[in-house]
Amino acid sequence: MPVIAVVGSTVQDVVVLPGQPAARAPGGTPLFALQALAAEGIEASAATRCADASLAVPLVPLARPLCLRLDPAGVRSVLRYRPDGERDHEMPALGRAWSTDDVLGWAAPALREVRWVHAGTQTAGDLGEALPALAGDGRSLALDAQGPLRAPEAGPVRLLHRLDPAVLRHVRALKLSEEEAMAAFGTTDPAAIAARTGTPETLVTLGWRGALVHADGAMHEIRVEAVRGVNPTGAGDMFLAVYAGSRALGVAPHDAARRACEAVRRALRAQASSA
Repeated sequence: MPVIAVVGSTVQDVVVLPGQPAARAPGGTPLFALQALAAEGIEASAATRCADASLAVPLVPLARPLCLRLDPAGVRSVLRYRPDGERDHEMPALGRAWSTDDVLGWAAPALREVRWVHAGTQTAGDLGEALPALAGDGRSLALDAQGPLRAPEAGPVRLLHRLDPAVLRHVRALKLSEEEAMAAFGTTDPAAIAARTGTPETLVTLGWRGALVHADGAMHEIRVEAVRGVNPTGAGDMFLAVYAGSRALGVAPHDAARRACEAVRRALRAQASSA
């Protein structure tokens, strides 16, 4: 039986690494999150939407149940990585936002009896209306700030400088990257961010260096062995999925964050070995 549901749009990714040709592949939170959860032996369900059913095929063996909605248009993402590991990100198409009717309708089987929901969004407003329903029936909601902090417009990704308090009201665990934390709060200190947002569990990922987590009044720093020279797309999705899945199994926040960091490191090392 699944303990966590992953909710978000499946994306058509185009990834360009330094010195390599562009590679097209399925992407989006559901794929990367479910892959990480499966590797950790954490059972999961999923609800996702896209314009091309072939993009969702890799999800089929990873989620039970898998709820899929086909839309007239889907999300497209272009990521161009630079030699320093930073990237330029463009979203030529945004797809449709999620509604309460989606959550209570076609996506409902994926949410039945799960303890946690990992909500992965692409831009602000993607899940705004649906968040209260996702957090309904006592479910704990883990939210990746990457979506709420992106302006809801096609073209180069532009970070906003605040998180909507109406969004945060339903969130138990909030994850931000360093860049997102600085854009919205001017700090990467999760305790300071938690004081301003009221989120019980606040996590700031530090790229290849690890993560910071604040929960239960305590702050912990997680350090891991660096993995370089690989495609890091989806690492944040993997991290939050394993964190939330571990929390659903009763693991303490700092131990869940450590497990999440190690899961991402293993996934990136496996990618490096197969390259």
